[in-house]
Amino acid sequence: MSAPAAGRGPGGRAGERVGKPPKRATAEQERAAPPRRKAPCLVVRTDPKLARAARGLARRIGVSREPRELRAEAAAMVLKLTESGLAGFFLHPVEAMDLGFVAASSVRLGLQSARSGIAFVANRVIHGMDDDQVRALGKHIEGFLVDLGAG
Repeated sequence: MSAPAAGRGPGGRAGERVGKPPKRATAEQERAAPPRRKAPCLVVRTDPKLARAARGLARRIGVSREPRELRAEAAAMVLKLTESGLAGFFLHPVEAMDLGFVAASSVRLGLQSARSGIAFVANRVIHGMDDDQVRALGKHIEGFLVDLGAG
């Protein structure tokens, strides 16, 4: 007996499933369970005050009856978190390596340009979101915040 053709199940029929379909979690299970991380994550340290504010906003979005009322605050928070991440991945390493004034100034200028573009797009997109989309954004914001403990 030959192996089934590509795109065909064990019976040789196109579209036939191999094995059992995966079980879907209920909505309640998805809300209760923390997001599972299946892929590697990038980690950047951020100001604890910013992290608390972001987590607080994410939680307020999650319980709000009208999360779209928090769109402006969410857009501002996305920008602050983006700035913190960009600084952590680019500016702080350049400063730590003591590459000099010109390199640090170039990085700062590049980050300012990136910030301007991101701010424009984030504001346009987030201000156009409906309640469900803002709730999803709140979950993403909270999902970015991982406490690694003292270190």
